[in-house]
Amino acid sequence: MTVIVGVDPGINNTGVAVFRNGLLSKIHLLKRLKGSELSANVRDQTNRFLAQMPWSTPELVVVEKPVVYPNSPANPADVLDIAVMAGAFAGASSAEVKLVTPHDWKGSVPKKIHNDRLLNQIQNLQNLLVVGGYKKRDWEHIIDAAGIAHWAIERAEL
Repeated sequence: MTVIVGVDPGINNTGVAVFRNGLLSKIHLLKRLKGSELSANVRDQTNRFLAQMPWSTPELVVVEKPVVYPNSPANPADVLDIAVMAGAFAGASSAEVKLVTPHDWKGSVPKKIHNDRLLNQIQNLQNLLVVGGYKKRDWEHIIDAAGIAHWAIERAEL
């Protein structure tokens, strides 16, 4: 059984998507504990990530690596905090880990257009979001995590 996990780290929310044999089987949204410092958040989210891992060790964990883009409205300090989260998730896994930049896996397609494409492309994604009771505002990181893993699956020879 081939298991690929996609992770979209964030300061407050981290999306996780698990694919088994090329099909999306599980999604998770790890939320930051209210009032927690970054270090506590890193520990809490990585522990919950490990608890949610499939019973068998994945062959690959693909984690989005944040990038500070020129002229971006993103606060560079926030991007560094997300990089800390990405590193924690990469280090927490005993599987092979691949770090990918946003441009690597989705190019320069605007987020809304890309998310709509993923919802149409990845079988079961929208169903898991709705059945899981996720609020629309929380979909972004989960959709990205699924997109990251889906991108890796399309390019892998597993």
